Amino acid sequence: MVGLMVLSRSSALLAAETAAALGRVVRRRRLLLGLGQRSLSASAGLHENTVQLLERGVGGANVSTLVLLAGALGTTASELMHAAELEKDRFPEPDARQLLLPFDRSPSSAQETTGLSQ
Repeated sequence: MVGLMVLSRSSALLAAETAAALGRVVRRRRLLLGLGQRSLSASAGLHENTVQLLERGVGGANVSTLVLLAGALGTTASELMHAAELEKDRFPEPDARQLLLPFDRSPSSAQETTGLSQ
């Protein structure tokens, strides 16, 4: 059971880091094109909140959203994900582990994550 919890936790951490990196990539590409969030969301046929959440790394994008955004940004979904993977490796999200703390109540995980004992 413990092994499954560790796998689940590391998967959640990976997802949080990837979402944050994807958000940075989308924002940088949008700014390079001189687009605002409203015009990008309109071009992609998405709600503006979707773009805002994605850029903040809070909302994950499903495949359809990613394809629509990529088209509006003049690229492909695979290129966006590739750039996000490079971004994640180059600039790991320093606080991504903190996102998981409220969901993990075990004393040993708090010490591993923060270096502090409870």
